[in-house]
Amino acid sequence: DTPVEVAGLTNIVQISAAVSSYAIDTEGRLWAWGKNNYGQLANGVSDSDVHSTPTEINIGEPVINVASGKGHTLALTSSGQVYAWGLNASSQVGMNPSDASDEDEVWDNYVLTPKLLPWFDDVVAIWANGNQSFAQRSDGQIYPWGQNMLGTLGIEEDGNVAEPVSPILELENVTDLGNGALHTLAIRNDEAVFAWGWSFEGSLGGGESVANLWTYRLPLLVSMPED
Repeated sequence: DTPVEVAGLTNIVQISAAVSSYAIDTEGRLWAWGKNNYGQLANGVSDSDVHSTPTEINIGEPVINVASGKGHTLALTSSGQVYAWGLNASSQVGMNPSDASDEDEVWDNYVLTPKLLPWFDDVVAIWANGNQSFAQRSDGQIYPWGQNMLGTLGIEEDGNVAEPVSPILELENVTDLGNGALHTLAIRNDEAVFAWGWSFEGSLGGGESVANLWTYRLPLLVSMPED
């Protein structure tokens, strides 16, 4: 296939994509198109229609970063606040769906418009993958929430997390995260690399010390080969 220019978008400075697509322009406007079965387009509805034309998601202030998971999305504003919307079956949008009466109702737990997450107002970076969400505060620490299956959040606690209360240990001054389906990598400003989550076919890079472990709940320092 040949790449096609997305009509109507100019001066784009950041993009993110999963089953839906997002773009931020130089004025801090957030645009979305693609799948909307979980309310990923934040337009107040969920549907199975085709959405091939970008529409603006009005947060109310400039957006500087966007991160998309499998069915949910995070947006970081210029004031350091985070908004979230989309699928919330595992609390990845920051709401607890445990009051639902049955499994179908849990999976129908969609947030159809941007919801302000009230916990922090000093966020400098966000990431999302699968059903997990991560935010880095100005002190450099990473806070996770959402689905906590197979150690995916990098914390000691079991169960899904609707409100982040514990930072991921050893991960101050992270410069970037790399997210797989059920594992995550982090690089610190001293160039150290950490990994946690599901260790499938050596995906955590822990060598023989974790060869027989399917999961690693807390960040594992990845030993890099010497030159």
